[in-house]
Amino acid sequence: MKIAILGTSPIMVLMAHKLSKKNDITIFEQSKSDGGAWSWGNYFGININTKTNVVLPADTKQENLLKRIIKFFLSEFKIKAKVTKDSHFYQDRIYKTKKLYEFDLKDLYKKIFLNSKIKIKRKKINTITLKRKITINKNYEFDKLYVPFFFGINKFNIYGKKIKTNYKIITSKHLFITCKNNFFGNFYYNENYNSLLNRAQVQKRGNIFFFRGRIKKEYKKYSLKKLIKLNIKRKFINRIIFAKIIKYNHYFRNDDQLKQLKKIITKNKIFVVDTREFVMSFLKYKLYLR
Repeated sequence: MKIAILGTSPIMVLMAHKLSKKNDITIFEQSKSDGGAWSWGNYFGININTKTNVVLPADTKQENLLKRIIKFFLSEFKIKAKVTKDSHFYQDRIYKTKKLYEFDLKDLYKKIFLNSKIKIKRKKINTITLKRKITINKNYEFDKLYVPFFFGINKFNIYGKKIKTNYKIITSKHLFITCKNNFFGNFYYNENYNSLLNRAQVQKRGNIFFFRGRIKKEYKKYSLKKLIKLNIKRKFINRIIFAKIIKYNHYFRNDDQLKQLKKIITKNKIFVVDTREFVMSFLKYKLYLR
């Protein structure tokens, strides 16, 4: 069966991996990079997440479910999860877990794409039509289609009925800094770093420190120079090796817009995938099944 999957967020790629066991899978990704909001970059020969991508359980149930996910990643892909203990990151959380979890997504994607027949088309999707078959951009035909909650397409033609589901483009911005000294503080991850940045993370790879801090809404218009000046003490600024603002567009849908999106669901043809929360989505769609 020919199946199309939209986007390369972790849940959609794991969905593609599961379905590829018995089907012909094509992923459509309009970006040059994979991972969606979990994408990475290469700096000084080091592959590193460009945003604060950690898995932080919201309750005891999620923390227990993560054990199953960790076991699956190890057995299926030989990828070990990194489990970090830190007393700083949970200060404002209701659930006071002391652990956060990370997976090497670049290695995961590499293994999935190299060891399967999954095809990737780097194309922007303009039209999706369902008649006897599902047609994407008028020239790609499939038997099934999987659409994530937050994907940048809002027009569908389902058996002659035009369905429009709007979204709001939200641009997230991260302050990304590399340096050879850690002058950010003694923490690994923090959800309330300071008045300008909320989520922030510091990682050391080799002899380089990588800092990422998500810029709060009211400061997104600030320039890189101004953000550095306001976040870094003057005596440390000349120690920065490299800095930039990392941008990512979210195609956000509220509850009413998600209801509109779900109207495209058709029996055994088009499916809408909840990609809002990694742990629960992983279990909801039984992505651990081989």
